[in-house]
Amino acid sequence: MLKNFVENVLEAEMEGHLDESQRSNGNKRNGRGKKRVKSGLRTFEIDSRQERQCNFEPKLVKKRQTPFSR
Repeated sequence: MLKNFVENVLEAEMEGHLDESQRSNGNKRNGRGKKRVKSGLRTFEIDSRQERQCNFEPKLVKKRQTPFSR
Protein backbone atom coordinates (compact mmCIF):
# COMPACT_ATOMS: atom_id res chain seq x y z
CA MET A 1 0.00 0.00 0.00
CA LEU A 2 2.81 2.43 0.87
CA LYS A 3 4.63 1.38 -2.31
CA ASN A 4 1.58 2.27 -4.45
CA PHE A 5 1.16 5.60 -2.68
CA VAL A 6 4.82 6.57 -3.18
CA GLU A 7 4.77 5.55 -6.86
CA ASN A 8 1.55 7.51 -7.49
CA VAL A 9 2.92 10.64 -5.82
CA LEU A 10 6.18 10.40 -7.82
CA GLU A 11 4.15 9.97 -11.01
CA ALA A 12 2.15 13.11 -10.18
CA GLU A 13 5.35 15.04 -9.42
CA MET A 14 6.80 14.01 -12.79
CA GLU A 15 3.59 15.02 -14.56
CA GLY A 16 3.79 18.45 -12.92
CA HIS A 17 7.46 18.78 -13.86
CA LEU A 18 6.96 17.91 -17.53
CA ASP A 19 4.79 20.86 -18.44
CA GLU A 20 4.39 22.19 -21.97
CA SER A 21 7.60 24.26 -21.86
CA GLN A 22 9.66 21.22 -20.79
CA ARG A 23 8.13 19.09 -23.53
CA SER A 24 8.71 21.75 -26.20
CA ASN A 25 12.42 21.76 -25.23
CA GLY A 26 12.63 18.03 -25.99
CA ASN A 27 12.32 16.77 -22.43
CA LYS A 28 10.01 13.80 -22.03
CA ARG A 29 9.67 10.58 -20.13
CA ASN A 30 12.44 8.09 -20.71
CA GLY A 31 11.49 4.83 -19.02
CA ARG A 32 11.53 3.79 -15.40
CA GLY A 33 14.19 3.14 -12.83
CA LYS A 34 14.11 1.05 -9.68
CA LYS A 35 14.83 2.51 -6.29
CA ARG A 36 15.11 0.73 -2.95
CA VAL A 37 13.43 2.58 -0.09
CA LYS A 38 13.52 1.76 3.62
CA SER A 39 10.53 2.57 5.78
CA GLY A 40 10.18 2.02 9.51
CA LEU A 41 8.58 -1.37 8.85
CA ARG A 42 10.34 -2.82 5.83
CA THR A 43 12.40 -2.24 2.69
CA PHE A 44 10.70 -2.15 -0.69
CA GLU A 45 11.46 -1.26 -4.31
CA ILE A 46 9.61 1.44 -6.17
CA ASP A 47 9.49 2.15 -9.89
CA SER A 48 10.29 5.77 -10.54
CA ARG A 49 9.95 7.62 -13.81
CA GLN A 50 12.97 9.04 -15.56
CA GLU A 51 13.11 11.88 -18.05
CA ARG A 52 15.61 12.70 -20.76
CA GLN A 53 17.26 15.82 -19.38
CA CYS A 54 17.64 14.45 -15.82
CA ASN A 55 16.66 17.72 -14.16
CA PHE A 56 13.66 16.34 -12.27
CA GLU A 57 14.09 16.61 -8.49
CA PRO A 58 11.33 14.67 -6.72
CA LYS A 59 10.10 16.05 -3.39
CA LEU A 60 8.71 12.94 -1.66
CA VAL A 61 11.70 10.61 -2.15
CA LYS A 62 14.70 12.62 -3.27
CA LYS A 63 17.44 11.31 -5.52
CA ARG A 64 19.87 9.03 -3.67
CA GLN A 65 17.59 9.00 -0.59
CA THR A 66 17.08 5.54 0.88
CA PRO A 67 15.36 6.04 4.26
CA PHE A 68 11.75 7.10 3.82
CA SER A 69 10.45 9.17 6.71
CA ARG A 70 8.15 12.15 6.75
